[in-house]
Amino acid sequence: MRFEFAISLRYFRSRRGGGALSFITWIAIGGVSLGVAALVVAMSVMNGYQTNLVRAMAGALPHVSLHALLPGALPSQEQLAPRLEANLHPESVSSYILHETLLAGPQTGLGGVQGVLVRAIEPVAESRVAGLLAFLDDGSADWRELPPATRQARARELLLRLGNRLGPEVAPVLLSRSLAGKLGARLGEQLVPLRFPREGEGFSPHPTAARLELIGYLTTGIEAFDELVVLMDVAQVPAIFPRAEAPRSLGMRLRDPLQASQAAEWLRAEMEREGRSVFVYSWLESNRG
Repeated sequence: MRFEFAISLRYFRSRRGGGALSFITWIAIGGVSLGVAALVVAMSVMNGYQTNLVRAMAGALPHVSLHALLPGALPSQEQLAPRLEANLHPESVSSYILHETLLAGPQTGLGGVQGVLVRAIEPVAESRVAGLLAFLDDGSADWRELPPATRQARARELLLRLGNRLGPEVAPVLLSRSLAGKLGARLGEQLVPLRFPREGEGFSPHPTAARLELIGYLTTGIEAFDELVVLMDVAQVPAIFPRAEAPRSLGMRLRDPLQASQAAEWLRAEMEREGRSVFVYSWLESNRG
């Protein structure tokens, strides 16, 4: 028997007639057990929160983004692809647009206006990202009861439907159930983008001729994201938002999202070496709070 084990047994099973030593031993063991249990519970809660946060943010956003500060500064995907594959081994690289606008619901008119951030993506490229597909929902009543493989296949089809033009000035979009509720919109209904008034037109936003039709839901579980973001196809932006800038950002997804800071540092150095005015940032930096 090891010496340490013999000592612990000696004091754990005291032979003295009084029970004071055994009582104190049990109190000490109970205190240590409660302390360890509290520590395990706290660490489990924090680890679970961190895992869900990383899954939501890294699944919905590019892990590393490149944004041109000057026209023509951003290299093309064809120019970047060989270097990225050789050094970072990305899961996917695609262009996107961020465009702020106001949306009105189909029934509420100007009374249900919400400020949103339109995130225009390349559906074909993003349909290969399993993390993003996990947040999609086509609105069917049995969605949660479907097998995971079937749900993923239908989510991919839903994302690819963003590329279907519904009319000259009608584009399909995805948004969260909470945002749809605020706008009073249901599946198949159309949202109205608003433009700010020009000089002499007063102060109220004016509806545009374009429409955004709700075809499904995108819900990450992070309210700050879900109540703000509308997903659509980048190719349909010129028809819906003529004043929006052309695609000038590239988003890259990595196999390990937690390596995004190192990847951003490498890309930042590459852009500086080439003298390009490109702002490079990772999802960890943009969501530091």
